[in-house]
Amino acid sequence: MDWKDIKPLTETEALSVVSNYFYNHKFIPKRIDTNNIPEGQHSPDLTCAQNDKDIFFCEVKTPSHIFNEELGLYTWNTAFNKLRSHMHTAVKQFKDADIRHSLPRVVAFTSNHPQLNWTHLQHNILGAVKYGDKILKDFRGKTFVADTNKDINAIDIFLWFQVNYINRNSIVELAIYQNCDSQVGKMVDELVPKLTPYKNENIQTPRYSALSRQ
Repeated sequence: MDWKDIKPLTETEALSVVSNYFYNHKFIPKRIDTNNIPEGQHSPDLTCAQNDKDIFFCEVKTPSHIFNEELGLYTWNTAFNKLRSHMHTAVKQFKDADIRHSLPRVVAFTSNHPQLNWTHLQHNILGAVKYGDKILKDFRGKTFVADTNKDINAIDIFLWFQVNYINRNSIVELAIYQNCDSQVGKMVDELVPKLTPYKNENIQTPRYSALSRQ
């Protein structure tokens, strides 16, 4: 299959992948009823509970990997800006649902395109395309990046679900980024191990240190 022919997951497919993963990890994901939200406000997709107690909010985002026909390639700028835009929207949704930030905020990105993977999340958090000590493209001086850094700090956990592009439901890889300066740090510390793949799930996990902002 040509990479250009891969269609991103639909909202239903993405929610199914993420919800099934949470079920497997003993959480009960529940869709938030948008009919109960005041006009003009929004909400994240899910609340996830254990023992009838809400544990965290989750917003599922499915970015597209857009091929630039004019240049004949995929560009970092497009992917970078799209991810930042998703983060910005997610923070608004979290704040509308829980302005006091009483529960952890989890953003789950899903991608079934092999060339749109967890490294894009890493570069986005860093604000630059970086391999080792070498910076290939630096976005940190851009106003849009500076303005959205506060959005990254307002999210407690990022999950990147890399999904099989053929069957569109198997998780191939899961990257986890934990905000070490989270307002609800203790809850986040307790939650991250529960979201980490079990060995029998056969899901690859990148080194957590690779997702550090340092």
